[in-house]
Amino acid sequence: MNMKHLARAVLFVPVFTLLAGCNGSGGTHAGGHDGASQNVGVLSKSPCVGCDLAELVGHMSGAFASTAQSERDTEYFDIRLHMTPIWPQHSTPTAKWLYVEQAMATALDKPYRQRIYRVTEAGLTPQGQATFISEVYEFENPLGFAGAYASPKAFDNLTPAQLTRRDGCEVLLTRLMPGVYEGGTQGNNCQSSLRGASYASSKAHIDSTGLLTWDQGFDKEGKQVWGAVKGGYEFKRQPQ
Repeated sequence: MNMKHLARAVLFVPVFTLLAGCNGSGGTHAGGHDGASQNVGVLSKSPCVGCDLAELVGHMSGAFASTAQSERDTEYFDIRLHMTPIWPQHSTPTAKWLYVEQAMATALDKPYRQRIYRVTEAGLTPQGQATFISEVYEFENPLGFAGAYASPKAFDNLTPAQLTRRDGCEVLLTRLMPGVYEGGTQGNNCQSSLRGASYASSKAHIDSTGLLTWDQGFDKEGKQVWGAVKGGYEFKRQPQ
C-alpha cells in the first residue's frame, strides 16, 4: 500500500468520520461536556424524549464498507468501518456513547483510526428540525481495543474522565426528514497537523443504508493536503 496515497485518499476525520475524529494537537478531557447543513426539511420534532437520537444512533451503529465504491473507482480504498454503542451506564435518553473503528480491508487487525463519540441532542432549528452534536474523543492505547466493537463491555475498563476531547472537531447534525441526517464541522476550528495541515473539516450524510463521509485537511493557506478529493467515502451497511 502506498502510504502517501492512503493519506491523501482515506485519512479523513470521520463523521461521523462520520464519522471521523480530527488529527493533530489540542483537546480537553471528557469531564466537562458542554457547518452543518441548514437545508429546510420537514418538521421533525419527535413525540417522545430521545426518539430522534435513538434513530440517529441506530443508523450510525453497525458494520459498514466502501467496497462497492472502491470497485467502481480505484481512487477510493476498501475501508471497513464499525460503530457500536458502549457505556449504557453513562448514557441517558439524550446522550449516547459510540466506539468507532476504521481499518483497511487488507489490515483489519491494525485499525488506523479509533475514536469514541458522544452524541447528544442539541435542540431544534427555526424550521423545527432536530439537531445533534457528535463530540469526538481519543483515548490511550487504542490498539489494545482493536476489534472491541464485537465486545463493547471491554470499554468498562475505561471511563469518560480518561478521554480527551478533540476541541473544535465536533460535528453538528440536522435531521432533514425521518431517517435522514446531514451536517459537518463548523468553520476552521478542528486543528490538524497531519501532512502539513493546519485544520480539518468533516461532512456527513447518514441514513438507514449507510454513511457518506468526506473529511479533508487544509494548510494555513486553505490548500487541501490530505483526504478524498472528488467526494466523500460511501460506507454501505453490511450484514452482521
